[in-house]
Amino acid sequence: VYTYLANAYMAIGRVKAATLSIMEMIRAAPCRMTSPPAAFSSRSRKIFAKARRQVMQEDSEAPVLTHVPPAATLLLRTGILRVKVTDDVGVRHVTLHYRFGEKGVFGEVDMQRVAPNRYRAKLPMAQLKRAPRLEYYIKATECANRHVAKQGNERQPLQIVFKQAPVSGKVLGGG
Repeated sequence: VYTYLANAYMAIGRVKAATLSIMEMIRAAPCRMTSPPAAFSSRSRKIFAKARRQVMQEDSEAPVLTHVPPAATLLLRTGILRVKVTDDVGVRHVTLHYRFGEKGVFGEVDMQRVAPNRYRAKLPMAQLKRAPRLEYYIKATECANRHVAKQGNERQPLQIVFKQAPVSGKVLGGG
């Protein structure tokens, strides 16, 4: 609809109205509207680029990431981590960085959007069930790529312990 409006306004010389239509089109789907529609003229394409920059500059807030680590038993059953992410303009992507154990490089997987503001990732069950612990952090980036939200980080990851360290079996004291 906004594409048709913008083209119609351009055809009758109403550049300001066309610009407003283009801005509303970008606001409606800020992460998807990264390039102008094919139906746009070269002049409309220039207006689109300017309008996109302006809309992205309006994004003044970082995403808000809300995550409660699941109980170890639930994670071992499902392998799923969930997070809620909101932003005033839109969320580009949410990434889960994880490793099994305390050492090694963090792997990463894009979390899938399953509902408005809701994301989830499924961890590899075979590795998860063998691991003594899961260390992870979550990163969300908004559409303008200006702000990032994190819960945990590489140096201080979130942790879920699955198995306790083995007890030595030695009895201290007593004869």
